[in-house]
Amino acid sequence: MMQKSMEPAVDIHDLPFEVLIHIFRFIRPTWRGNIRYAHVCRRLRAAIHDTPEFWRDMIDIQRVLRSSWSRERSKAFLAVFLERAQQLPLHINLVQSEFDTLETRPLGDYLDRISVLFVQWERGDFKCELRGRLLALGPLPTLESLECTYEDPEYTRPHSLDMYRTPSAVPCTDWYPKLSYLEVNPDFLMDAVVVPSLRTLLIHMGYASLSGILATLRHCPLLERLHIGQIFEPTYVPIESMSPVPLLHLHEWTMFDSYECPGFPEVMLRHIQCPPTTRIALHPVGPYNKIILSEVVPKDRIEGGSHIGALSAVLPTTTTLDIQIVAGGDRWVSKNLFLKWYAPGEDVPRLCITMSYRVGDWNGGISPTSLQPYPYMLNITFAFSSQTITDLRLDLANEPTPVFMRRIDWTILFDAFPALIALTARLRSCAGLLRALRQAPLRLGRLERLEVTCANKIRVHHALVITLEMRANQGLRLRLLGFCHSNDDAGPFSDWHLARLRAVVAEVITSFRREPSRAEYASPPSYITNHAIHPDRISRW
Repeated sequence: MMQKSMEPAVDIHDLPFEVLIHIFRFIRPTWRGNIRYAHVCRRLRAAIHDTPEFWRDMIDIQRVLRSSWSRERSKAFLAVFLERAQQLPLHINLVQSEFDTLETRPLGDYLDRISVLFVQWERGDFKCELRGRLLALGPLPTLESLECTYEDPEYTRPHSLDMYRTPSAVPCTDWYPKLSYLEVNPDFLMDAVVVPSLRTLLIHMGYASLSGILATLRHCPLLERLHIGQIFEPTYVPIESMSPVPLLHLHEWTMFDSYECPGFPEVMLRHIQCPPTTRIALHPVGPYNKIILSEVVPKDRIEGGSHIGALSAVLPTTTTLDIQIVAGGDRWVSKNLFLKWYAPGEDVPRLCITMSYRVGDWNGGISPTSLQPYPYMLNITFAFSSQTITDLRLDLANEPTPVFMRRIDWTILFDAFPALIALTARLRSCAGLLRALRQAPLRLGRLERLEVTCANKIRVHHALVITLEMRANQGLRLRLLGFCHSNDDAGPFSDWHLARLRAVVAEVITSFRREPSRAEYASPPSYITNHAIHPDRISRW
């Protein structure tokens, strides 16, 4: 019985021949030795030979093709691979030393069938050679994806702008009519392959002219995805007089700032027109470079300081702002500060700015008792104050003491985003938040939802009650209050506190539920009256 149950229900020789071919369509070879699959038996050999996808993928393996075809056997192997690929579009994967393969037979006879071409160069010193040799191949009518990058990402020393001039200043639309994906280092970027059919353009780290990049983008108005790495401009060329570049189909745009090319993000954001649905991700470099957001994002300094360019289209469509710190290592290692703007009903941000900073950059050495605001809070609010943000989420829980939010910092935040309806805060202490909420004149007149997670202990309950009662007396009632202790040592709300909160808030959600003691039923704490908390007690929370 045991032996019969272990026998396969269907033997491989019982499978129809068409099923075997279909199976091998999904077996992607990873090295040249996978040709041994055909040595198992005659039936498998016949199936593999009749599976063109297997041989198309075999040609796509890096270093399978060789630049030296002095041996007839190697030429014969390549000829067999190409023949068995039948009429499928070819995917070619080369390193620098193998580029000659494209110019030799038999591969040279199949250039009109290349769909994907990937050339990885060991160094960037041969950029001019690559351009010339690529153009010398002639038209590639079926080419859809072209990638020319360095194997070693280390960029070389800057050269004069003559080194970046391309043999062709006009896109070769007739040569590359199907090209939709282009990924290059800027040294390899040439106008000849930047054709109007491009949908994706990825430019990695390297030296280039900013004016040249903008001029290149004019040739591909149908771009949907744009990635620009750290650009180093060898010679600065003023481009303020250049007209904007319309990219009205742009859906995703990523940029990395460059410490050797200051003002690069501002130039790009100012000179590119995109639709309001574009998702922009900006990554300034750091942590040892001081990021001043007002210098990174373009604003019109003449007409009230409103945003211009790409941000003027994207930011007005957002209603939610996330400010979050993600710890990275010990307290002396840089951390990441994320600023994310969301449109209503979307889970992916329309605008995302990532900044690295060291502990101490947030408060700039300002003591907790100082009346001066923290530099980072001013940095954010001065660059992005808005009347359209109705939902603010602040997560500083991973930031170590003594960095926290004080009353003056919350006040500046409230003044920058006065239209808030919902406020969510996750931080170590909410004392500064409560002080700012009851500070005269009262701010955030439209606030309806308040959700707080903090490490304060039970004494903060009294400050929360008096704060919301003071606002309710002025007609500023909350619809929802959510309060959670991140400190396990903190006690739960008493029924007396909950009753006071529910009298001024429509819905109250707390993280603790327990039966109160008889003493708690009997009377409130001695320093709390029936209507308010004594100001001397409040000042210590």
